[in-house]
Amino acid sequence: MKKEIYGYKGTARIVGSLYIIGTLAGTFSTPFLKVRNGPDYLVKIAENPNSLLIGAILILVMGFALALIPAIVFPILKKYNEALGVGYIVFRGALETCSYMINAVCCMALSSIGAAYAAGTRDLLNAGAALKAVSDSS
Repeated sequence: MKKEIYGYKGTARIVGSLYIIGTLAGTFSTPFLKVRNGPDYLVKIAENPNSLLIGAILILVMGFALALIPAIVFPILKKYNEALGVGYIVFRGALETCSYMINAVCCMALSSIGAAYAAGTRDLLNAGAALKAVSDSS
């Protein structure tokens, strides 16, 4: 039988730490992403471009921290049911991470659109609305 790399206690500590990091990053991203709210959100984004970028980076930190949890827990789950472990990695790891990455990319694109909108390019209003809708839904 293979020896555990971390043991159950070590795995529990790592998973707990990742969960705390993900939760804190998600919580701290909320005030930075508030510039997306309101009818004049592109103007707010243009006035505070770094706010949205910091929020997007915190979303990525949250996504990657939470995506590592299934990879760390997999050796334990595999002992009981390997298909369940693989399913956990696919659904919690891959799909959730993709959702967070899409959200972060949309936030970063909104930052660029907000800057162009403030510079006088009014044609991007529909693109900004589409990106905001995608970001809000993911």
